[in-house]
Amino acid sequence: MTVDERSGYLKHHWPAIKAPRLAGTYQPQPALRIEIPQPHGRLRQRGLPPVTDRVIQPAIAQVLRWMREPPFHPNRYGLRRMCSAQQALHRAQSEVIKGRKWVVALDFDSVFDRVKQDRLMPKLKAEIQDKARLGLLNG
Repeated sequence: MTVDERSGYLKHHWPAIKAPRLAGTYQPQPALRIEIPQPHGRLRQRGLPPVTDRVIQPAIAQVLRWMREPPFHPNRYGLRRMCSAQQALHRAQSEVIKGRKWVVALDFDSVFDRVKQDRLMPKLKAEIQDKARLGLLNG
């Protein structure tokens, strides 16, 4: 399905798409596995979910960002809304000007490929009381 076709499809089929997700009975379709060449010569494995899931995932991400953003330390910039590498660099420069001697930069290679679902889900269940939302995350 192309991006142009997606809008019409979702408008027409939205009740049937939404109902099993909210009821907690949704069973996801397998993601399409592809390999993307990386600049350093390696291939990165990616999973492309079905089009309908690609609509739902940003909504879930928005809720999780809202929940998880407050506990982040203000000096953490990676993968945060309204934060960029440029902002991190400017912050590091200002700390050096203030006399700090160390700046720590970390880049976790394929960090999301290594998330342990069996450890993550209990933490989310402790914070998310809505079973329908948890069902979307488990799907």
